[in-house]
Amino acid sequence: MRRVLRYLAERLSSSASRRVDTPFDVEDLPFERVVAPALRRLAEAQPPYIEGVTAMQANYPVVITGLTERGWSAAEAAGDPVDAAPDLTRGVTAVRTDKPIFLSHAFADRALADLLRDALVLGGVSERRIFYSSDRGSGVPTGEDVGAYLLRSLQGAGLVIELVSETFLTRPMCLMELGGAWALGTPTYPIAVPPLTRNKAIKQIGNVQMGELGTDTEIGDIFDELHDRLAQDLGIQTKTTAWSRSIANFRQQLPSKLVIAQAAAAAAPAPPQVAAVATPSAAGGERITIGNISVVIGTRGRELHAEATNHDIVEHSVTIKATFYGADTTIVGTADSLVSQLRAGGTKTFTMSRIPDHARAKVEVDTIF
Repeated sequence: MRRVLRYLAERLSSSASRRVDTPFDVEDLPFERVVAPALRRLAEAQPPYIEGVTAMQANYPVVITGLTERGWSAAEAAGDPVDAAPDLTRGVTAVRTDKPIFLSHAFADRALADLLRDALVLGGVSERRIFYSSDRGSGVPTGEDVGAYLLRSLQGAGLVIELVSETFLTRPMCLMELGGAWALGTPTYPIAVPPLTRNKAIKQIGNVQMGELGTDTEIGDIFDELHDRLAQDLGIQTKTTAWSRSIANFRQQLPSKLVIAQAAAAAAPAPPQVAAVATPSAAGGERITIGNISVVIGTRGRELHAEATNHDIVEHSVTIKATFYGADTTIVGTADSLVSQLRAGGTKTFTMSRIPDHARAKVEVDTIF
């Protein structure tokens, strides 16, 4: 966000028309994925950094007409990367909340989760404000139902950070946490973990703003975003010296943690084999159809896997309901799932866990958003 603000200050200072029209790229930052969300946050901050003209079809100012007094002050400070961080959050109306940060990750990526947790703590975030399930101190208490506890934790979170790796995309619980945060409206920040690229991750979970643990610049962008999110979503202010030290430590240790995570993923058990097949809903010209349904025996018991396809010309999110019947046609159980941001013509896989023993199943779309 600082780079976008600095760019606008340079353009507005040198432009005879005193306006900047969108779209535009800032150095190597693409507009739709990075610049537009930054413009929205700069305009919606209280007080705002920028002034501009909005349009109904966009959720960001399509024409920037100037910087506010706060914006010019922050842009001037942003010329020095070391001094910029505190100035960009100076005057932010603190969000008075004790809500935690929910760190979502696959178990194989625990070394990375530990590294990110340590970076946040070193940067000034209280350790008690960070929740993630694989940590004995802050995770799921012994004896608690894992799914129910994670759902309650998501409901109480102020920010969800997802370490989206290739392993993450194959784990039903991780996808449940991702979809659950979207459904609850909780602020999220997905981060693509190599060898998974941002583009591949977007194809799987939708076109959302996402960081990538790639180059030094991309890592810097991630911590810039986290710095802003901590202030705006949680009211957490960090000191420049501590935050810079945490970034340097993260960069130094990241290569070895990636190796550990990739080795853990390679040693993880293979996906379970198909044990039974359920009946999909009929197409019949429907906007959303369900297909490729199977019930498998996994580490968490029976799981239903299926694909939702969007036949409409616009993006949808859908809730899906499954009903399970015994041999005597009595209902023996139900399950629900959510598919978020299913693009036009796209297909996404979803999973339902804790499936009861049954003779047949009916899977159908419940609600389309």
